[in-house]
Amino acid sequence: MDILKTLLPKVDCTRGAPMGRFQNESFLKLIENGIKLCVRKVDLDSGGYDIGGAYWGHYLNLYCVFNEECDDIKAGSIYRSFVRANTRFDAINKLKIYDYVKRKSKDQKNG
Repeated sequence: MDILKTLLPKVDCTRGAPMGRFQNESFLKLIENGIKLCVRKVDLDSGGYDIGGAYWGHYLNLYCVFNEECDDIKAGSIYRSFVRANTRFDAINKLKIYDYVKRKSKDQKNG
């Protein structure tokens, strides 16, 4: 299962799509505990919406940063943040988290 489907669930659009999504404020606790972060590109459709229906527009690429220890996502033990950048590398550098990011595996081709 693609982790982004879990991180970007369907949103209530009865009064229009929300702009963006909630994000946690700090990942410093994760870093202090040695938990690696993952950075994935969020695909947006031609209208600028993510897979769950939240609106982002089309200003640079959108990347989602989350903790790799996400076995218990439904219990709220997930960190999630978003950043705009041209590339994944730029997103990592913008947040100054290079030493804390899980390296891309060979099967991750996008982003």
